[in-house]
Amino acid sequence: MSTLLQFFMDPIYNKLTAVDSGAQPTPPTQGGHLVLVIAATLDVIRFSQSLRSWRRVPSQRSFGSWQDAEGTDRAAFAWCCGTPSEDKPMDLRHLRYVVAAARNGSFSAAGHELNVRQPIISKRIRELEDELGVFLFDRATSGARLTPTGEEFVVGARRIIDAFQRLSERAKANGVGKTGRLVIGYYKSMSSACFRISLETFRNKFHGVEVELLEASYIELKAGVISGTIDLAIVVGETGRTELLSCLPLWSAQLVVALPEDHSLAEKTTIYWPELKGGRFLISHDDPGPDIRNVVLRHLAAPSDHPEIVMRQLSRESILAEVASGQGISLQCEGAHIVPERGIILRPVHDGNGGIRLGYIACWRPDNSNPVLKNFFDTFPR
Repeated sequence: MSTLLQFFMDPIYNKLTAVDSGAQPTPPTQGGHLVLVIAATLDVIRFSQSLRSWRRVPSQRSFGSWQDAEGTDRAAFAWCCGTPSEDKPMDLRHLRYVVAAARNGSFSAAGHELNVRQPIISKRIRELEDELGVFLFDRATSGARLTPTGEEFVVGARRIIDAFQRLSERAKANGVGKTGRLVIGYYKSMSSACFRISLETFRNKFHGVEVELLEASYIELKAGVISGTIDLAIVVGETGRTELLSCLPLWSAQLVVALPEDHSLAEKTTIYWPELKGGRFLISHDDPGPDIRNVVLRHLAAPSDHPEIVMRQLSRESILAEVASGQGISLQCEGAHIVPERGIILRPVHDGNGGIRLGYIACWRPDNSNPVLKNFFDTFPR
């Protein structure tokens, strides 16, 4: 069965996209399309089994090599997949013509509906009947009426046409990023309002896209993007930080200092860097902890004066609990939506030019062809 499905998947999809248009088909990019293809192929297999019983119905015609069971299977797949027969190739047009003729009760009316000349409709249906070795219609001057075999055939034909229509619509939507999957990685401590709003806007606009979120460290995020397991990583830094990856600046977050409520600076509304000299900084190993550590060193380190920095393998919440217990002070990103622990206060940190901000960037592989990615970027307010 698996070999049979694999053999017919490509011609089924090609026939879907190329029939009646002459366009060069493009293979589907998402594995979800396989379900529809398999369903349609199983319908074909059921038809081939039914054709064995149809073939036993006495006929006034001579059908040559299609008398044997193997030949009957080949005929069934020929009209669905476009596989050339000994005479003429069969394709989805034949199914459409049969269904339209059954719906309208005449070949002329079917031709009017499909904007195809009546002789072409009649010829193609006759070809299909010759190919399968069965009569689908009883013809009369008053119109065309389905035979019992034709009635069963049309039921299955409609299912196949509908399945291909759904597959076509999904493939087109996938090609413009309206369906599919997007994996976004970011720091465990990041909870930016800009990101949350953009994510909500994107999900509301593109219901057919599955967004998978992943929390990890910078090293893990970068490795995931390079390997292709992550479509987009949001990290702290400048656009030139990540080699081999494309980057886009997104937003920046105000740096705030968390102080015990009885700290000598607790009454001030704004804290300046010189006022933090001599403090004991508690910083998490989790990102963006290493970036914050670099900010502290850049503003307070001197040849004769090195700030006390204590790196802990703790979450943001645990670091703030340590601050509340008087173990030190901590710098955090305001955009992280910190829920202050009892006993701590938060104050913005400034230098001579104003507030200190950390910039966030989006990183992705330059050769990432996922069309969903562009649509996600369009939702970011920049």
